Amino acid sequence: MHKVLVSLLFVASAASVASAVSEAELDRQLQAKEDSLSSKRGFEVGGRITGVLNNAYMSSDQEDSKLNKMPNTERSQFVSADLDFHFRPYEAVRFNATLRMEAGMQNYFATSAKSLTANWLNMEGNVGKDLYWIVGDFRQQYSPLTLFAPTGLDGILYEPLIFARAREMAMQEAMIVGNQRNLQGVNLQFRHDFGGMAGEIRAEGIFARVRRVQLLDFSGSNGNLLANGYNSLLNDGAIYPGSSMASNMDKWLLSANVEYLPVDKNVFLGFTGMLVFDDSASFTNTYRTQYQEVIYNGQLSYYNTETGELEGPILNPSTFEDGGYTVYQPINPYETDPQNTSIISARAGADIAGILGNKSLTLDVMGEYAMSSDEQRHFEPAFDEFGNVVAYNEVTEDDNGSALNISFNAGYKLPVGLDIQLAANYVMNDSNWFNNLAQSPQFFATRTLNSDKDGNVSRYGVNSPLYSTFSSLYYYDPKFTPVGTQLANTDDPTIKGQTNSYNIAPIQRNAYSTSVYTRRELALMSFMLDKSVQMSLPNGFATPNRSGFNIDMKFGFQDFAEANAIFSMLKQKKSDNVFMKEAEFQEFGAGLKVDVFKMLGFSLPLELSGSYKHAVKTQELTDEFKPYFADKGELSMDFINAGLYVQYMPRLGINAGLQMINTTFDAVSSSPILNVAPGYETPLLKGKQMQWMVGLDYTVAEGVYLELNYGMINVENTYNTTEGAGSNVPNYADVTVTDVDGNTQNLAEYTHKFSQAVVQAILNVNF
Repeated sequence: MHKVLVSLLFVASAASVASAVSEAELDRQLQAKEDSLSSKRGFEVGGRITGVLNNAYMSSDQEDSKLNKMPNTERSQFVSADLDFHFRPYEAVRFNATLRMEAGMQNYFATSAKSLTANWLNMEGNVGKDLYWIVGDFRQQYSPLTLFAPTGLDGILYEPLIFARAREMAMQEAMIVGNQRNLQGVNLQFRHDFGGMAGEIRAEGIFARVRRVQLLDFSGSNGNLLANGYNSLLNDGAIYPGSSMASNMDKWLLSANVEYLPVDKNVFLGFTGMLVFDDSASFTNTYRTQYQEVIYNGQLSYYNTETGELEGPILNPSTFEDGGYTVYQPINPYETDPQNTSIISARAGADIAGILGNKSLTLDVMGEYAMSSDEQRHFEPAFDEFGNVVAYNEVTEDDNGSALNISFNAGYKLPVGLDIQLAANYVMNDSNWFNNLAQSPQFFATRTLNSDKDGNVSRYGVNSPLYSTFSSLYYYDPKFTPVGTQLANTDDPTIKGQTNSYNIAPIQRNAYSTSVYTRRELALMSFMLDKSVQMSLPNGFATPNRSGFNIDMKFGFQDFAEANAIFSMLKQKKSDNVFMKEAEFQEFGAGLKVDVFKMLGFSLPLELSGSYKHAVKTQELTDEFKPYFADKGELSMDFINAGLYVQYMPRLGINAGLQMINTTFDAVSSSPILNVAPGYETPLLKGKQMQWMVGLDYTVAEGVYLELNYGMINVENTYNTTEGAGSNVPNYADVTVTDVDGNTQNLAEYTHKFSQAVVQAILNVNF
């Protein structure tokens, strides 16, 4: 590890020396840049280089090494470089490419540890002054109900800088830029500015592929929301539609967007039409092993992928007759219906402050109404005159939905330096509303640190026994190589050492993604949310089945103090649980950030920040089930943030952060009978999470810094174990107690504690 730290320090020192150019040289570079821009031709290179070391050490006083022999130490060390090339041979044509080079430090000399990919390729240009075009990769967003990429996270108030940087790096690794949706195809734009009261008109057409045919292993982690989730025999007793993200067909987007901005661009009128469809002509089948090796109840068995039955153990599948060992089937036999979804949206708004010409005033309003029509297929039985089923006829119906979003912003800047801003949003989305181009979130709760430790159940994400919100939010690895459950120098670990969560091969671990999910995948994700950060609007303002409002108010004083208060109240339009009525969500919180040094007139920063947020979900049972449970269930969450960033030398400083999450469930909200989710078998009564990190920060320039950090994640979960321990409790947990007479019974409650110490070194250079 010390070699890695020395290397990072050396690179940072070199970057520091390189930045210390003379003023004359800097002027020369600026002049050359200006000349290049003036000529509108040239070749530019930019990008980002990142070196990351995350060594995580997991420990628990309750661990039994005889029951869990998986490693407690994990070393994740890698270097990533994104090189952006911009070539403009003519004034009207440009070529853009991003090459990503990555290498793992742990096995640097292995060829498989290195990769070179072209993550971004396109051509763009213009015809005259009004027509623009792009072919290849591009990003676009229209509005929260049409084309949009929501974070999928409820607001984290004043996130400490030391953690915010880590989350930004994880999102950059996933090629995420703001709320823009990553697309691949053709984009044509027409823009003409009439000037004055006539304003500007914009028109855009997109034809893009958002997903392509993919052949993925059902048991693999990459590209699956739930590895082995198709299999009803792997200890969870249920099949989860949408668990495999393998695609039988190419998915396309065809959209037209028209916007008109009259009155000096202070009034907005917009219309969007979108069609999201699967190309049935691209439907692809593949040969797949009919009998797949699986580990069931600790034994090697064989699962028939065609019949869905366990037909083993079969000792020698090679003796099967020809055709009995393989089956020709769709790439994803569990999601074969093509998508055909149309969305239309109308938007109108006005910048009243702009019309009044008052630069100190903020006053604008925007309203959007959208409708969706999603084609659904199902089979209905056909009967003969005797009432016998003679056939099943396919029936196609349109599932129609609608959504409404109204946003309002108001504020004023006083001459004394006080700035008051209010943002309010109202949503009314019905349960049938569907637009996966606006509802697919960027975040999906994923096990990242020490995932080998509970390999067989790490696939359950938020319901894994060693999951922590902080690990999922802030850590990633572009190419992680897991270990088998058995170690040896033969082929046995590959077969018998296989886990139910992933194949023993390099995988990507990152909770952030630009994927566009299907209806079934989004439904599965709703059962695997991290309620600490995804309670009320996990799909942004396009979240289906929601009505209500949220308010965000900020107070700023000059440029060194800011306060923020939030409040939201939302409710389901229709219950998503047959046992319960519509759920209600309420959230409030406040935070403060102050730069003490700037307030005292110093040039270097000393920033202090802190926030508190409380969120609660309540859901009443239907009258039919009230006699068996309490009247209603309540889930509450408290989230605390505290941050410090101080520079005591021109470039050297201290960065520190603290986060705490306390979650409380009652008997109804924790019941696995009432809250069915993958891997969730033992009721969770209480969860406590805390993360702190402190380190040295060496900042050369904006976007160029070196961090050496040490932190700790502490998790404490309390379960109701009267019925025993399920897969969401560690396999070494002893939930029994023996009385003086030798009788054994389960504990009423069991509390499991574990911690993860993190040693971190980060080098980030933007150029």
